[in-house]
Amino acid sequence: MPPSMRVARLENSGLSSFGGDSTEVFSRYDDLQKLIRRHLPPVTASLLARPRAAGDDGVVEWYSDLAGRPQRLSELGPGEQAEARRLLEDRRASILRLSDELPQVEPGSAHLADALRQAVEYPGDEYVYVVEGQPVLTFWGHRDRRAVVAAPVVGRPWLWLGGVAAALLLALLLWWLWPRESAPDDFVEAPKEPVQVAVEEPREEPPVVVPPPVVVPPVPVIEGPVAATEYCPEDKIIPPALVLVYDNSGSMAFPLNMPEPELNALNERYFEELSIYEGNAKARATMQLLSAMLSGKQANLQAPAPFPERVEWMQQKYPARTRKYGPPRTQVAKKLVQQLIDTVPTDTRMGLVAYSDCDQIMRQAISPVSSGGAAMKQAVSRLSPEGATPIAASLQRAGAMLDGTREDRPGLIILITDGIESCEGDPCAAARAIKKARPWVAAHVIKMGPESSSVCVAETSGGKVYQPNSVEELAKSLNEARITAPFELGCKE
Repeated sequence: MPPSMRVARLENSGLSSFGGDSTEVFSRYDDLQKLIRRHLPPVTASLLARPRAAGDDGVVEWYSDLAGRPQRLSELGPGEQAEARRLLEDRRASILRLSDELPQVEPGSAHLADALRQAVEYPGDEYVYVVEGQPVLTFWGHRDRRAVVAAPVVGRPWLWLGGVAAALLLALLLWWLWPRESAPDDFVEAPKEPVQVAVEEPREEPPVVVPPPVVVPPVPVIEGPVAATEYCPEDKIIPPALVLVYDNSGSMAFPLNMPEPELNALNERYFEELSIYEGNAKARATMQLLSAMLSGKQANLQAPAPFPERVEWMQQKYPARTRKYGPPRTQVAKKLVQQLIDTVPTDTRMGLVAYSDCDQIMRQAISPVSSGGAAMKQAVSRLSPEGATPIAASLQRAGAMLDGTREDRPGLIILITDGIESCEGDPCAAARAIKKARPWVAAHVIKMGPESSSVCVAETSGGKVYQPNSVEELAKSLNEARITAPFELGCKE
């Protein structure tokens, strides 16, 4: 894209570049722009200004395709500075995530991953400009060589006497010497004296102590798609780019219609049994190691069989409840997501964010279904429910994948979740931030449980809330959410 507006004319004084001299770094500009625009919104690519050497004295002119009056970041008021910094960090984070995922999403461009990481480094605030609220970096890929960074002093490790080390090891091993008692079959404290229990066939399911029912306020469910526009034929509507945010937290292992109190009780029971199983496995390994130390032989430790994952554990231990409340939520959601990918038009631009814990958020960059759909289906099929629920952080990543700054660049997020934020985030605040920066992005929420805290995500962004109670309703909700627009969409020429 040719430069349209000069942002600044600056001298390279006291700066050094990453990965070669300045000429070599700046020569990658066109390749980096094309790469970023293939996977991220164009507004993200505008973060890097186009360099043009103005002579042999180190002076560089910087250009941008943005329109407006450029200002230094330091010239803005406190509120405008804070917003510009937020956008700057948001876009830097998007480019860094792309650099991490590049070897998988575009193997032919893997050699540019380091160049992407280096490109979002800059010497300081005096090299940041803002054009109509949008941050622009000059001398990207450079650092101030005048800044002195003290190298850490690495001390020489102490050499411990073999006898002391052996004594410490033995003390640690003895901590796990005795196996723990296995969990009782109900949720009451086990008796202190051994009790003879007769085993009957077939064995009944262990009882579950369910806390008092929790009264959940009704959730407004909006039915029927919104008319996209009155002035644009359906075949001319510009479809929004779509990002699925998929809940892969531990509660997705439980049946679709299981009441929340019973689900919570069983979830606690699962972790109780898992803890006992791991403790006993450590105790057995400790005893084997101690026996080998005393006999002077080499220990032959074998890894224990893995504890069943929640879906398998639930079906093995509580088959009647599985039959009563329906299939696991993850099984239903996976099937529907895969069906959605198979049925949308092949030119639909779609991305995926799936979370399994607070620090485990997987992202697949937006691409046409024709080229990225198979990889997306494969990624979803490999997911196994585990961990907590970082809804806010996942929404932030999904928003960063969409443009949504103009009418002809709409974006849509579909959040599929059954839980409540459990990673100290604020989904409502995340939705407000997305709407402020990207007014043409909306979010629908498909709820697979009674928890209502995610409703604000749809209300804030102008989306809808769906609360299906069956597999059929969930399929209908997912399809309707895909074709529903909460705003007037642009019209093709």
